[in-house]
Order: sequence, then structure tokens, then C-alpha cells
Amino acid sequence: FQSIVLAHKNKTPGKILISRGDLKDCGRIRSLPAYLKNPEINKDEISLDDEVEPLYNEMILLKFVDRQNVPVGSLNWFALHPTNMGEKNKLISGDNKGYAEELFEKEYGGVIAAFANTCCGDSSPNVGKAYGRPDGVHDLERTKKFGEKQFKKARELFENANEELQGNIDFRQTYVDMSSCSIEGTDKRTWPAAFGLGMSQGSSEDSKGPGMWPEGTRKPVYDKNPESELGLIKFLASLVGIQWPEKNEITPEYVTGHGEKPIFLHLGLSRYKGDPLVPSIMPLQIIQLGSLIIIAHPGEITTIAGIRLRKTVLDILDKESTGVKYAVVATYANAFTS
Repeated sequence: FQSIVLAHKNKTPGKILISRGDLKDCGRIRSLPAYLKNPEINKDEISLDDEVEPLYNEMILLKFVDRQNVPVGSLNWFALHPTNMGEKNKLISGDNKGYAEELFEKEYGGVIAAFANTCCGDSSPNVGKAYGRPDGVHDLERTKKFGEKQFKKARELFENANEELQGNIDFRQTYVDMSSCSIEGTDKRTWPAAFGLGMSQGSSEDSKGPGMWPEGTRKPVYDKNPESELGLIKFLASLVGIQWPEKNEITPEYVTGHGEKPIFLHLGLSRYKGDPLVPSIMPLQIIQLGSLIIIAHPGEITTIAGIRLRKTVLDILDKESTGVKYAVVATYANAFTS
């Protein structure tokens, strides 16, 4: 709060410049079997043994200058998990993005730098034979390596930023119950959140899960019998104060709505101290800064979902009437979907 107050007191006329470019060799797809199911990907050119770069690897950077063209700030978005500092690290860390910010602010004294994230749901710095899961030995070395890659690209874009954002400043924000949305053009809808067996593994590239069910576990592979395990799950949940949903809440439509996912925990129907265990009513926001649209989303979106979302928004916002040319997704914004 005090940071916002101080920034407001220090406001001064200026300009925002925009620059963008691809950053290669900075992260790999961490859930390749899932990634290959997207029709945008040519599966014939990729094997499961490959180390695959995300289809989208663009960095978009904003350069803030005062009316004397003196730089005062920099903000960029690039999709990469800040997970080089692994679970064996016991200190607070800004990880690769924090290190990139430190390098940038040392390079440009007086400039405040922010290295923000975008659609990195399946993009990790820990994929590949040269890296692997953080081990507590090489973590800092890899943190610096991936931080430096982002810093160097940001510095290049910062130095070459010459297109000024001009036009309207505007925004829209709404709250949506994501557990009950009709899907346009279909007879389908969304359902309250559920924890699948495959999710219990966590991200096997970035941390070590329990190893009981691998990522991508589906109903044909594991035919979960809820009657035989329901008692145990309810008992374990009750130990930490979780209120399990009533039997009539777990409807066949809800179970079918989750498709091939074998449901492990009914997160969207369970409560803790009277409150939902996970949020379902989420803020969605769009901000216009001249020719740039910032799509503020409260979740962690994957590469292909991000490509589709940006295209959808740009297609809807007519370029001729709005002047919008660029779109960026600001993930983990305003809330977190869990």
C-alpha cells in the first residue's frame, strides 16, 4: 500500500514505449504428451524423447520514460516458471525472474524493473538432460543462467524500444463464477473444481511428487472406485478440518462433467471453516494502454491456451476502431484459481 502511495506522489508526465522479440532456448515444454494433443502442434515432427521449445516464446516489454526521455521503469512479460530454486532451498527467493530484475536494475541505476510472467503453465527451466529436477546443488547456478537469459533479452528490447503507445486508456473488470459457465456454441458447461489423481504427482520436472499416480492418469487407466475409498478420503479430510460435500452434491452430471479425470478430491464442493476450499468466483480484467491490451487472468495458462486467448481478444477488438495491435496475458493477476 505504501509503495502505491509513494508512486502516486511521484507521478510525472511521460511516455510508454513498447518493444517485443522472441527469446529462444529459455525453457522447454514440461508435459509433452499433453502438449502434443493440441491440434496446433505438428506431432509428426516431435517425438516424446525431444526437448521441445514452446510454440510461443515472445517477450513483450514496456519502457517508461519521463518527458526528458529519461528511463524510469521497465516491465516485461515472458513465459517461464521461476522454479530453478527447488524444494531443498529454505530461503525466500525471487528465482530466475528476481535475478533478472537485479541485473537490470544494476545495469540501469534508478530504473525500476519488473519481470512478469505470462502463459507458462507448461514451460519450465528444469526440462532436458542438461538440467533436470532442482537438486539443491546446481539450483543457484541455473537460476542465474535463466535469469541472465531474460535480462539480456530485456536489455536488448529496452535499448531498441522506440514505438510509443498512443490512444485510449480504458479497462473492464467483472467477476465470473467459473464453476457454472455455459460454453458458447455447445450444450456443455463448467463444473466445480476437482483434484484429479494425476495432479497429486505435482510437477515431476520441478519437484518430487508422491509417485502414486503419474501425470495424465485417466479413467481407462485407473478405474477409481469411489465407494471403496470414499471413507478413507473423508476421514483424512476431516483431520484437517475440511468439510466433505454431501452425497447428493456429488451428482453423476458433475462426475461426467470432469471427463476422463478420475476425481480424487472434490475441491470445489468442499469447505474449510465454512468457506470454499478453493475459489470459484474469479476476477477477469482487460486493460487498454493505447495499442496494447493487457488480459489480466487469475490462473496459470498453458502455451497453446495463451495463443488462443490472445487471438480471440484481438479478433474481437476491431483494430480499425480501437487501434489495438498487441495483446499480452498477465497471469496470476488479482487472484489465484489454485
